[in-house]
Amino acid sequence: MFIGMASTMSACSAKSEKSRADAEKVITTENVPQSVLAAFQGKYANTSEVIWETAHENDLKTYKVKFKVDGKYMKAEFGESGQFIKENDD
Repeated sequence: MFIGMASTMSACSAKSEKSRADAEKVITTENVPQSVLAAFQGKYANTSEVIWETAHENDLKTYKVKFKVDGKYMKAEFGESGQFIKENDD
């Protein structure tokens, strides 16, 4: 019984991409400006499970990226020209 409970708990704690993304805002990497991609890649190395979304910070159009780095789920936001705006745990 303990083994069954442990496997159920680990399955429940894993995050799926669907639960992490706002389906109406998700965009492909091809739709993210090169300046934003370069800023993200320069700030965060060895990421996985990357999801891009369109967003807004006040009146500024931004790009939100949700990703996993060093075993931790994070999200960051960048302006259209690649300026870093903020980051948080996801």
